[in-house]
Amino acid sequence: MEGLLTYFNVKECYFSAAEDEYDKKHVQNIWVDKNRVYLGETYVLISNSTFSAGNQLADIFKFNNIGTLIGEPTGNSPSFYANPILIELPNSKIKCSISTKYIIGVDKNNNSNTVLPDINMSNTIENIMSDKESIIEYIKNL
Repeated sequence: MEGLLTYFNVKECYFSAAEDEYDKKHVQNIWVDKNRVYLGETYVLISNSTFSAGNQLADIFKFNNIGTLIGEPTGNSPSFYANPILIELPNSKIKCSISTKYIIGVDKNNNSNTVLPDINMSNTIENIMSDKESIIEYIKNL
């Protein structure tokens, strides 16, 4: 593998359904070095442990048809609360975190509770116990 960071060959890609003026100002064009464009197939493994930024990436891949999602439905919806800050309540001194941002999925009309895989696959207990990576083996044979 040449490197972990590659560029994807997409003409137009949506990263967020920017709702407020702050988001609209900070959505930027991404310039691609045409000599470093990856033209092969791209597979993204997801599961119910895929949350937050990983969930956002899966949503972006699915909406823009950049690659194939393989595995189980993700652990949160395409739109979710994020960017927590830690606060201390003034009277009780209890510390807690609260979200300061609501992330809207690429398709703002998608009210799904999860990002669904294109190919639904799960690891079995037998595979986990024997260190067999059936999903990786499946991808190698695609």
